[in-house]
Amino acid sequence: MRKKITIILIFLIVFGAENFAERRYVSKTGTSTPPYTSWETAADSIMKAMSLSIQGDTIIVGEGVFTEIVRFNRGVTLIGMGWDNTILKLIPDSSDAVILKDQCEIKNLKVEGNGVMTYTEGIFADRNPDENLNVWINNVKVSNFFVGISLQGFYNLLTDTNYISNCIVDSCMVGINTSLNNVVIRNNFVTTSEIALNMRIGSFCTVYDNVFVSVPYISALFRTIKGDFGNPGKIYNNIIMSKYKTNIDIDRSGAMIGPDTIKNNLLIGNFGIAIRTNGTSDYRDVFNNHISGGGYYGFYGNAPLRFNNFWNNGKHYKTDNGSVVDSISNKIHFPMFVNEEKDYHLQAYSPLIDAGDTLVKDKDGTRSDIGLYGGPYGTTYPYLDLAPLEPRGITATVTGDTTQLNWKRNHESDFKHYLIYGDTTQGFNADSTHLIGTTTDTTFTKIIPGFSGSYYISFKSEDNQGNISDASEEIRIVPVGIKGEGHEVSMDYRLFQNYPNPFNPGTVIDFRLKEEGRVQLTVYTLTGEKIKVLRDESLTSGYYESYFNGEGLSSGIYLYKLNVISPSGLPVYTDIKKMILVK
Repeated sequence: MRKKITIILIFLIVFGAENFAERRYVSKTGTSTPPYTSWETAADSIMKAMSLSIQGDTIIVGEGVFTEIVRFNRGVTLIGMGWDNTILKLIPDSSDAVILKDQCEIKNLKVEGNGVMTYTEGIFADRNPDENLNVWINNVKVSNFFVGISLQGFYNLLTDTNYISNCIVDSCMVGINTSLNNVVIRNNFVTTSEIALNMRIGSFCTVYDNVFVSVPYISALFRTIKGDFGNPGKIYNNIIMSKYKTNIDIDRSGAMIGPDTIKNNLLIGNFGIAIRTNGTSDYRDVFNNHISGGGYYGFYGNAPLRFNNFWNNGKHYKTDNGSVVDSISNKIHFPMFVNEEKDYHLQAYSPLIDAGDTLVKDKDGTRSDIGLYGGPYGTTYPYLDLAPLEPRGITATVTGDTTQLNWKRNHESDFKHYLIYGDTTQGFNADSTHLIGTTTDTTFTKIIPGFSGSYYISFKSEDNQGNISDASEEIRIVPVGIKGEGHEVSMDYRLFQNYPNPFNPGTVIDFRLKEEGRVQLTVYTLTGEKIKVLRDESLTSGYYESYFNGEGLSSGIYLYKLNVISPSGLPVYTDIKKMILVK
């Protein structure tokens, strides 16, 4: 009998928490009657419900803004009604909005701060040296803190299991800051001014399927991912990006890391150094990455550097100790993304296909691809056979009857040649009946002996499979008006449609100047409210590109306007176009 009673007691101790767990509610419309176990009796503050909750309990928070410090009890789950519906607001002059304890989970809500100028943390958790800390942060949006999410603790030999997944962290100085033993960071979108992910000493992180972006909120002193000397982390299949458009010094890096494995990441944007490694390590390995945007270097440090692709860097790589980098497995190729601005899947005939580590397989069992979607944790998708980019950046010089046109070179691996079309009719159809030449070069010379009308030229690109791009802008060649004096190219003022369009969050706006002038390029709302001045400067004639970042703006239609004033102070050109931001 005694043995039977003992067994029953053990059963109740082990399983009692789950069997007797409560679900409590928080709402702006409830009667706030304890124990808050229905919407009708819901608490009017989160901490009222938390004060009665124990391990295993769940708190459901309804719609509304709740301005309070939320201090969790151990083992409690807090669930909101969505980012737009349930908002936890930081109390002014407080340092933390949410404080987690062991075995706690928070999900499906927004945590809103008061800005990045004072030290505040959106979600905070820590532990003592002899304690575990296991928390789950899922589907939470954290905005306007100095640090968005901070998980801290002294290094110990205990096993932590912490997850940060499906979250958005934006408008913070530091996005995710951790020193815990084991943190899984998956499928998050983090945009910060300085450090999107800070892995401090002792931290062992598994980081995959995230987007980490450095954007110029208030600072240009950024390292998108920073890792100290500590336990080796794994960083794979992430986008690591800088949205800075000014000149960046050498200390601004995409990934400044310790003894970590970095594979199948995409580094793109504007860095001083795209990947910077510290010291030496038996654990470090850098492979299968697309590394671009390093104004000084794509890679700088000491590591096994193999099977990576480098593009658009000042210098592609340099080692601290002068060791030779494998120039056979590491490539230097135009990557051939589906869309250079927003879709980083590889096109058919991309040189990055089956170019990764020979011992690593993609999900379909073939040799791994270099880049974001390659490797065993990537995705299987069809390689699209797309047309090459249309010729861009066309400029012209004229000498008498001879016109020489130049443009930017295409870099697709399957590129064949350029097609040149011409006619005396403006807006002509650039088809085979108007073909006047082909070339593999980026220059074309046209001799047009004396004629009285205008002549129009446009260009297309063709690849080896016969795919042909859209036509370029149309160039007009006109007589100078004096017999025997030849012709000139009418490179009219023009404001082009932004690309990509629709966009999220960034887009390129390009324009052409016929002559020197003061250029004002401005973005407005549909009601004419000024959002940002992209350019206000004197420029010579030619082709220009400007970048607009719509971060912080809501989805909708926006206007951009080009205004050109001549050196004598006269307005010579104005145009307005629409663009669509979709989030």
